[in-house]
Amino acid sequence: DCPAHYAVWLFDRPSAWFKLFELTGSERFKQLGISDLKYWADKITPEGSFSCKSREADTTYLELEAFVFYETFTGDRQYRALIDKIYLKSAAGFAEKYTPTVALWTERELGIHLGAAVDYFRLTSNENALMRAGSLVNQWTDMAGRGNGAPQVTYTQHEGGGPGGTTPMTL
Repeated sequence: DCPAHYAVWLFDRPSAWFKLFELTGSERFKQLGISDLKYWADKITPEGSFSCKSREADTTYLELEAFVFYETFTGDRQYRALIDKIYLKSAAGFAEKYTPTVALWTERELGIHLGAAVDYFRLTSNENALMRAGSLVNQWTDMAGRGNGAPQVTYTQHEGGGPGGTTPMTL
């Protein structure tokens, strides 16, 4: 039941299988990566969102690394149009430069979009994706320079609101 259990796709399951295939050489892991990638790819909307999480177009599900593995291991480029949609949605879903008015900002979110930019470049050689990746690295560095070396934003931006409805302004 994809809508009820969308959170199991929060982490890149197909890439995990493909990495196990790389480590072990077991065809079973490669086939699990392929089947999970196909399942996940079938859940991407025409706009590039992950349809299982229907209450919002959450861009934290838009990872492209599995497609790099898939193309490397199979030579099949059938997902190129889908990859373009996913990357465009990712790029629209997380700004290259931090602003204090952004509703959600997490290290994980930045990392996913950085990964999407790098992997899109790996797949397409698109120089704009590489420049976006550089901007996201700079954003991380800028955010980390604001405090103790780790990126810092308000609790509200990081978690979408404080416990019990409170909205503390610092982490």
